Amino acid sequence: MYDFGNILMLKDGRTVVVYMVQGDKYLVTDCDNQEISFYVEENDVIMQIL
Repeated sequence: MYDFGNILMLKDGRTVVVYMVQGDKYLVTDCDNQEISFYVEENDVIMQIL
């Protein structure tokens, strides 16, 4: 389980910041382009960076 503000690396190589937690889904913002937000699930994440 991840919390608001955690930095994650996704399987597709993108680095994202958790913006909101909704059950088993996470609304994240892309670190390279903060205008891009999307939902991910735990199985989309390789590792937590911070």
